[in-house]
Amino acid sequence: MNNNKIGHPFKLTNGYIKFLAIIRYLFSMPYRQIEGFTRALNKLITKLPSIDYSWIRRRIIKLDLSPYKYLKKYNGPIVIAIDSSGIKVHYIKIILQ
Repeated sequence: MNNNKIGHPFKLTNGYIKFLAIIRYLFSMPYRQIEGFTRALNKLITKLPSIDYSWIRRRIIKLDLSPYKYLKKYNGPIVIAIDSSGIKVHYIKIILQ
């Protein structure tokens, strides 16, 4: 993630930023609400720092979110799982028959 990066190294993984981007996209949240969301997460998980909204925006713009575009049109339940070894986002479409 920090290979060939100029400037201050990233402290948060792309997985965490992708998680915030998916939450923002699914719930149509503005960046300032995502900032508040990270502050609330910081109270639950103290290792996660709260992040400024402009910094979140810069990181989200750099990500490829095209695989998640169809999730907004999906009307069924969506589960976002976060594993305990780090913040990695996996989505599962639940199909009930």
